[in-house]
Amino acid sequence: MTHIPTGYAQAYYGFYHMDNANPPLVRMLYGGLVEVFKPQVYWGPDLPQIDFSIYSYYFAMANIPHYHLMGIFSRMVIMLLTLIGGILVYRWAKEEYGPWAGLGCLALFFLNPVVIAHGTLATLDMGLTLAWIAYLYAIYQYLKQCSWKWALLSGLFLGLALCSKFTSVLLIPLTLGSILLDTSTRQILMKNRKKTFLQGLGFLWVSVLTINLIYRFTGTLTPISQFHFISPLFQSWSKFIPGWLAIPFPVDFVNGFDKQFSDLDQYANYLNGTFSSQGFYSYYLEAFLIKNPIPFLIMLGWAGYWRYKKHKPLSLAEKIWLLAAGGIFLVFSLSRTKNLGIRYILPAYPFLILLVGPLFARISNQDKGRWKWMVGGLFLWQIASMVWICPHYLSYFNELIGGPSRGHFYLLDSNLDWGQDSIRLKKYMDSHGLDSIMFKLSGIMPPIVYGIQAERVPETPTPGVIAMSVNHYYGAFEVKPENRHKFDWLKDYQPVDTIGYSIWIYKITPEDIMRHQGISQ
Repeated sequence: MTHIPTGYAQAYYGFYHMDNANPPLVRMLYGGLVEVFKPQVYWGPDLPQIDFSIYSYYFAMANIPHYHLMGIFSRMVIMLLTLIGGILVYRWAKEEYGPWAGLGCLALFFLNPVVIAHGTLATLDMGLTLAWIAYLYAIYQYLKQCSWKWALLSGLFLGLALCSKFTSVLLIPLTLGSILLDTSTRQILMKNRKKTFLQGLGFLWVSVLTINLIYRFTGTLTPISQFHFISPLFQSWSKFIPGWLAIPFPVDFVNGFDKQFSDLDQYANYLNGTFSSQGFYSYYLEAFLIKNPIPFLIMLGWAGYWRYKKHKPLSLAEKIWLLAAGGIFLVFSLSRTKNLGIRYILPAYPFLILLVGPLFARISNQDKGRWKWMVGGLFLWQIASMVWICPHYLSYFNELIGGPSRGHFYLLDSNLDWGQDSIRLKKYMDSHGLDSIMFKLSGIMPPIVYGIQAERVPETPTPGVIAMSVNHYYGAFEVKPENRHKFDWLKDYQPVDTIGYSIWIYKITPEDIMRHQGISQ
């Protein structure tokens, strides 16, 4: 709920300082769309310094009559980006393996609960994923053709990716790795050194120009001394760096990049019932194994085994896909200080799906029907998983751990509970004749935005009807361990109902409290 107001402020007023830890492009795409509602905007004297979460609160409260519809419009933009991403997956798989592979990878893309969950939310992750697919497809075409067209398009898409999320800086070493690992590509580039050098300059120029265009050329030269993440690297010889030396990027872009590296220890990381301020190396691997349908995991493993058994050399495209998917997993696993959700590795999904392409390619030239039946059976299983979890895709967990009702024992945060069931809670209240409720929502929006009259959930045993976010039940947003036990008293009671898989309903009577107090005494 913070992304839409922030995107609106950045698109129409250039307030890039609001949450500059995330670049503005994706939010501006859907945030700008809400102008059709002529929203009321906060213009207080503290606006230049106001935190984006506070601004979003004011924005939501001022636009309650249209806020839900604004969300729907914004989500439609992300759905369009998801559709474009699926088309690119289809095209790349078709070029590499043939039409059956294209159709199979397209189906896998749109039959994945993680893709569908984040492909229908007004956040940044699917926009980032599309930017990654577009850039790596363009760089693949350039490495094959060495044409000016694809060199400049690659520069454009890199700029767009960097303005989608700062993790796109990983695309630079991934590109270099693709060149180093492919002998024929290196030979072609080295053979035409002058042309390659000029195309490289054009690539960089377009990238920098794209970033500055999106930031509207606000402070296009930032002194290197303000780039705090880089400055420490230069401390030993900083006296040799002239004060006028500047980076050709907007100041908000540079400051945002810095901020990403300054708040890495500001999160409570949760895995398998345990919190850790240091995070977990195994987090993203485990999240991937339990947040994806088992048939997809089988197909991915099957494709890898078949490739290994055939000893067939990897193509340039396959090297790019492996580097992209493996690089994302490696970097986020090693950094381990932002174990906040599988959404952080969402850009790896298209490339993992593309690596399954050879299985589908074999369908068209396999004489025996057994192969087709096996792949078809796995697809039916995948479809059944999607139908079963619909519409609770964000809370999906596979059968390895017993499904979504047991997900909270393993993962929290955006893997399970992002406040997505608040509207369903309102419907529950209406159907049960509840005018108000004690409610602890996962998110910053006040419940009234959803039409819910709510009181705070007390931190001591209190009779009444309570709706408790799973995240807050565990204290998932509390960095300090001592603050995670505010609602431990609820552990003496069993929820009588659940809303989706993210909100638990308690109906507590005075007699229940007296009984539990007597037991404890």
